[in-house]
Amino acid sequence: MTEGRPPVTERSYGVVLVRPARSGTSLKSQDAQVLLVHQHLRPGPRLPASQLDTSPSLPSTFIALPKGHRDPSDESDLAAALRELREETGLGVARVLCDGSMITERYTNPRNGREKENTFWVALVEGDGEGVKVQEEEVERAEWVGFEEALKMATYEETRGVLRQAAVMLDKA
Repeated sequence: MTEGRPPVTERSYGVVLVRPARSGTSLKSQDAQVLLVHQHLRPGPRLPASQLDTSPSLPSTFIALPKGHRDPSDESDLAAALRELREETGLGVARVLCDGSMITERYTNPRNGREKENTFWVALVEGDGEGVKVQEEEVERAEWVGFEEALKMATYEETRGVLRQAAVMLDKA
């Protein structure tokens, strides 16, 4: 536990999914695109209406990276991340990049006050990434954008931090 902070009570696992911006370009951050999802904020099994802060200062959707909770059937945290990616976007992973290194973000969820930790892997999309089929219950839409644009679009600073770390990892690979 980080001194002065409550313990983590919620964990999610996700993927910073990348593809070359153009055929034949590298996967360095200046030549790559990243997949962002426009996620719905609604009550559901994991977020009952009583815990949903509907304050006008908080958005009804947010722009982030694909992620979700681990299911009992998931063999590993990475398996959970890959399953969540496929469920939310219909996309798969050709390979995990950056020697499988992980990026972790931690924050207090503004909607329910819980301490949350998200772990991400950087991965190359399977195929060209054009066949996005969003899970409409959770995701409004998904889009491929360059890293600089992703930094401008991401709703939360924690997501921007993950994107910055992923860019550094890609540039060092």
